[in-house]
Amino acid sequence: MGERILPTVLVVDDEASLRRTVRRILNRRGGCEVVEADSMKSAISILSTKQIDVMLLDITLPDGNGLELLNYVQKEALPTKVIVLTGRLTNYASSEAKYGGAFDVLPKPVEIEELMEVVEKAFSDKDS
Repeated sequence: MGERILPTVLVVDDEASLRRTVRRILNRRGGCEVVEADSMKSAISILSTKQIDVMLLDITLPDGNGLELLNYVQKEALPTKVIVLTGRLTNYASSEAKYGGAFDVLPKPVEIEELMEVVEKAFSDKDS
């Protein structure tokens, strides 16, 4: 019997505490591998070497705008569902992210149950 390959989640946020919290929760729930990046540069490095199923992406990063990374994912035609997280959720930011190809947009601080629900939807959307 073949080994089940777990989906991979990339958490891109400059806040180490948020990355650790999300990792801990996703690990507790099981069923996925979690990878972390604290900048666009490190995220691009990971995206270029590893298949990422779902990316949790903060808009505000130390080396650029997260929407640029969303654009990179779209331009490279990566099979990654991107969930944008932002502390400044405006209609404009939400529309821009959705127009740019985001699977969903969530406000920060994010409600854990809502985040888990959206991540699970993104996993099941990849299977369809």
